[in-house]
Amino acid sequence: MKSFKLHSIGIAICALFCLSCSKEQANYIDTEEMKMGFIAMETVFGGSNKAGDFRQAIPQCSEETPTFARVVLTHDLGEVDAIVPILSDDNDFFTDYDDELAIPIPSGQNSTNVSLTDFMVYAGNPENNSQLPPIWVAPKEGSEYAVFVNNPLAINFKLGAGTKKYVPIEVLCFDDREVNQYGYQFFDVKPLSLIKFCLFGNYCAPDTGKHYVAGYQVNVWQGTDASGDLLYDELTSEVHFKENGEIYYAKPLCLWLPDRSGVDNYYFEISINNTAEYNTVDAGKVVLSGAITDAGIKMYYNEDNTMDYYHFRYGCESENAPPFVVPNQ
Repeated sequence: MKSFKLHSIGIAICALFCLSCSKEQANYIDTEEMKMGFIAMETVFGGSNKAGDFRQAIPQCSEETPTFARVVLTHDLGEVDAIVPILSDDNDFFTDYDDELAIPIPSGQNSTNVSLTDFMVYAGNPENNSQLPPIWVAPKEGSEYAVFVNNPLAINFKLGAGTKKYVPIEVLCFDDREVNQYGYQFFDVKPLSLIKFCLFGNYCAPDTGKHYVAGYQVNVWQGTDASGDLLYDELTSEVHFKENGEIYYAKPLCLWLPDRSGVDNYYFEISINNTAEYNTVDAGKVVLSGAITDAGIKMYYNEDNTMDYYHFRYGCESENAPPFVVPNQ
C-alpha cells in the first residue's frame, strides 16, 4: 500500500476522468459510438480549502487499498448503479473501463444531462460481500461533512455524444458510525437485507370532524428510542390533487428498513403536516411514536406476498392500533 498524505488529514479527492484523453480535452471517438458518452475515474489526492479542520473532524483513513467503486448517477434516459474495478499506477488509482459507465444520448440530441448522486470506494467487491463497508465516501449537499469539500454531491453536468468527461469528485475517509453525517442512509453504504413497511394517514378537522388525506413526515431510528442510528430523517408523504374529480389523494409512504439476523427494533416518530387541503395548528408536532420489531412488520404481510399498510388517524374519534401511541401517554 502506498503511503499518502491524505491519511493524516482524512481526505481524498476522486476525479471522473478518461485515461485516453487529457483533462482539458473532450475528444471525439469513432462515429459508430457517437451516441454514447463515457465516464471513468482517477483518484487525485489533496485537500480542500478547509483541510486544516480535518484532523479533529474527519475519521482517519483506512490503510486498505481501494479496489472497487460504487457509482450511482441518473441521466436523461435512466439510472446507473454500477460497481466498477479500480486499477493503479505509480501515482494514482483509477477505474477500469466499464460498459455501465457508457451513457446513452437521447435520439436527436448531442448530449445528455447527468447527475452523480452517490460515490463510494471499497477495499473489495461489495457484490461478493454484502456487509463490506466503504473506505471513502463522497459527502452530499446539506450533510454535516459537506462543509469539508468544495463540491459535495449531487454533481450535475452535461455529457456530449462521443466524449469522455472529466468531473472532479471529492471523497472523505469513512467511518460507518457517522454515516448520516455524510448524507447517506445507513443501508446505502452498508448493504443489508431489507424489509418493507408502509404507512397511510388521515387527518380529522377538530370543528367538523371531516376526514382528510393526511400530510405527515417520519423519522426512524434503529433501536427502541431516538438514541440509535438515524435511518430516515424527515421522510415526507406527498398529497396530490386530481383535477378530474377534484379530489386529494396520496399513496402509502413506504420505507425499507435493515433486516438483520435476530430481532430488529425500529423507533418511529410521526409528525402531522399541513396540506393544500387543510391547515392545522399542530403542524410539525409529533403525534405518534413508538418502536416496532421486524416480526411486527411481517404481521402486515399476507400469504399471497401482498402487504397491508399501517393506517393511522389524527384528530379522529377512532384510536390508533399499536405499536405507535400518542407521545407521553
